[in-house]
Amino acid sequence: MVPPIAPRVEGGDCLANIVFNEGLVFKKLKSLKAKSSPGPDGLKPVLLTGLAASIVFPLSVIFEKFFYTKFLPPIWKLAYVKPIFKTGDSSSPKNYRPISLTCVLSKTMESIIKDQMSNYLFEKGLISRHQHGFLSGKSTCTQLLESIQDWALSLRSGNSVDVIYIDFSRAFDSIVHSKLLAKLTAYGIGYELHAWIGEFLAGRQQKVVVDHHFSKTIPVRSGVPQGSVLGPFSVAESVADALCWALKLIQI
Repeated sequence: MVPPIAPRVEGGDCLANIVFNEGLVFKKLKSLKAKSSPGPDGLKPVLLTGLAASIVFPLSVIFEKFFYTKFLPPIWKLAYVKPIFKTGDSSSPKNYRPISLTCVLSKTMESIIKDQMSNYLFEKGLISRHQHGFLSGKSTCTQLLESIQDWALSLRSGNSVDVIYIDFSRAFDSIVHSKLLAKLTAYGIGYELHAWIGEFLAGRQQKVVVDHHFSKTIPVRSGVPQGSVLGPFSVAESVADALCWALKLIQI
């Protein structure tokens, strides 16, 4: 059941359409990391970067067509999950960190959408300046520097400091799609963009890959794709909302 979510924007403002011009597509293609691993379609970033000038026009047309028809190729909804060993007993699955690989072209389209969504959310004041996760120019390092500054100023003023750490378990995997889409509506994400994101989340699949051996394909019924661009962005917003509610409860 989806709880009621009050609108976060006034006057019926919303972001419904995304621009996919050649300049934006070319910029994203040239910014790809050449040594990154390809996704399920096998297209390597170094190839797309090298052919950027030749493929930028057809890609801009394809992205726009996919967006307005709410379509994603089935292979764009598939993720290869590669286990990366961390430490400890190598025979224990718990000591591996899963890395999801998705198609580079899908991530290119997502990145264009994410940039315009970010601009909209910042303009409407829907992203707190205290949010550091999954935002351009911010990181755990900037968050730590800001926290230390706040603590130091408070201690110098003779005030006490209480620090509360909250770990949201399985943040990527536990997001309910219907609730996420309802929250996007409250944020003013509507019409074509909202419908495309709904299609982006629906019908996703994944399989584990180890030394070129594949597991069977299983459906992903909740959560957001970790190897995507929009997935972490959605998690950041969901966690930020949850943190706001947690802080309100602490204050009470």
